[in-house]
Amino acid sequence: MNILHLRTHVLLGLLLLLTATAACDSGDIAGQDYTVSESGKTVRLRMTVSGAGRLEEDLCLALAAYADDEKYATVQRVIPTATPDGTQVELILGNLGDHIHTVALVLAGRLRDRILTLADIDLTACADGDTLTTDLGPLTLDLYGCIQTGILDQTCIQCHSTSHQAARLNLSEGYSMEQLVGVPSTVRPHLLRVSPGQPQESLLHQVVAEDGSQAVGFNHTDLMSSQFKSNLPEVRWLIDRWITSLEK
Repeated sequence: MNILHLRTHVLLGLLLLLTATAACDSGDIAGQDYTVSESGKTVRLRMTVSGAGRLEEDLCLALAAYADDEKYATVQRVIPTATPDGTQVELILGNLGDHIHTVALVLAGRLRDRILTLADIDLTACADGDTLTTDLGPLTLDLYGCIQTGILDQTCIQCHSTSHQAARLNLSEGYSMEQLVGVPSTVRPHLLRVSPGQPQESLLHQVVAEDGSQAVGFNHTDLMSSQFKSNLPEVRWLIDRWITSLEK
């Protein structure tokens, strides 16, 4: 082999190596398999996803690992926004050391900042080599789907569900959208529960606001604060962003 051919083979080898490295760092996990070593803990999360492609570019869905109740992930795997509706997705985080206490499916920002937790897994009782597998089933993960899963299902349906309809309001999945958007409040009829494109004029915004404890005669502020101890500002921001998006 002459010098020219040798250089060509070396360059091609380097190019293939760089391409493979870039693909590993991309975070695109749908439809891919990952080999996990036996050291550390492993979390395997399965779900059937819809709505990921309707998120705006500054938001992403990810399986993320946290050392404590932190805002920023230590490591994460992202669901590509190009994932077609109805796709079965498997996310794997492996080699997790003892400093990782929680793994969560989250709605996150570009800097791995946690905006909303959709599901979480506690690793404090797990040992090295353990694998935890969870199947979440079908999930709609557009903006409102995240609000349904991460906010309404976690907090609001305690009082606003099919069996407990305080203020004649059912916020269960499949009912919440039609009972919120453009619907007058039964407690304050001059206000819409959600006024499309107008967060400040929406009763939902007012009852979860920092000064909203008396908006409807019940202290929703304390309830929200107890549920969302570290990310209540993000929760309020996300609700307002959804209401604003309804104008489009």
